[in-house]
Order: sequence, then structure tokens, then C-alpha cells
Amino acid sequence: MIRRITNHKKVAIASFAVLGAVLCALALAFANRTGPNLPDPLPPMTLTYEVYGASVSVGNRSIPRFKELRRLEYRSQTDWTETVIESPTLDLGRYGTASNVGSYRTLKGNVLTEYDAKMDSTNTSTEGEGALIPNSSLGVIYAPPTHPFGPDIAGEAVTTEARVCFNGDCQDNASGVKYTKGDRTLVVLEGDDFIVPIENGDFFTLKSAEIQANRP
Repeated sequence: MIRRITNHKKVAIASFAVLGAVLCALALAFANRTGPNLPDPLPPMTLTYEVYGASVSVGNRSIPRFKELRRLEYRSQTDWTETVIESPTLDLGRYGTASNVGSYRTLKGNVLTEYDAKMDSTNTSTEGEGALIPNSSLGVIYAPPTHPFGPDIAGEAVTTEARVCFNGDCQDNASGVKYTKGDRTLVVLEGDDFIVPIENGDFFTLKSAEIQANRP
């Protein structure tokens, strides 16, 4: 049985939308579009990563700092699916509960489909020229493979907590390169001609990557 959210329940989860606003702000910070003839900089890959947000309060209840686990199945810049696989469950009292688990965004060609599990609603839109980059997770892949903050900012080698596999050759606590500019930090995995963010400040952390390419 599908439980639909009533108007009263929608009002009750308005504060829960603050969590989504954090993610939207992060996505906008890295917003980009690709031209229709631009070669794809990434090989096919599956990324699993945690996204973080601020803690919020609903009534007299406080929710711990937001943490959501997402899986991105990237086949090409016009063919990918991002799915929420773990997310907090919000207790709405007499209105029940709500969670973002099962929400997804998928791009097929120029058709973007978004499903909101909290509202049990689906929205489909047709994109214009180019393709959306999948959220903030890949927001810097179109930067040069090195120096994401500019050529004057050098990186330093660090060890991460990510498990990274290249064509089935896996490494726990994979090596990354850390860049710092002011109060911004970015740790990336550098491929031969692409980079994938591993840690972006307090916004997200890559947990695992399965990349269909040879190890650089």
C-alpha cells in the first residue's frame, strides 16, 4: 500500500526540507553544463559517498547532523543514476515518518527524472543543450586534472579512508592529493586525465569507487 503524505504532513516536514537546501546549495556552488560535443572526461564508474549537512530541529525535537549515503552509477555524462541508499528517518509524530531513502535522479540522454521518496512524487524534465553534471559529487571533474584551485595552489599527498578499485584492482585507504585555499579543502583522486573528489570540506566524503579504467 502506498502511503501518501497529506497537506498537514507536508507542513510538518517543511523543516526537513532544510536538509535538501544544504545539498542544493552545494550543487549550485559547483553548477556546470557541458557542451554537446565535449568528450566525456570520465570512464564508467560507481561511486558511493556520504553527504553531510547541519543539524535541524522540528518542534521540540532535535535531529543530529544530517548524513546521507548516496550511490552514483556513472555510465557517461548523459547516462547516470544517483540513488539515496541511507538517510535519516524523521519522526513526524502523529503524521508518521519520512525518509529520503529511495530517492533518485537519473539522466538518460536529455531526459532528467527525479523521484522524491518523502513525497512519493516523480518529476521529469527535458534538458536543453549539454548535460547536467551529477550533483556536487562530480562538480570539479571538468577542472584540469591538477590544481583545482589554480596553478598557484600546490597539492600534498594524503591517505584517505576510501576504497578505490581500478578494473577490479582495489586499494583500501587509497591515496589522494589534498589542496587547500583559505578555509576550503579538497582531496581528490587523480586519474590520467580526470579527477574525482574524495573529500570536500565538511560537505561530502567518498566511501568507495569502482572505476572501469587502468590504475594511473
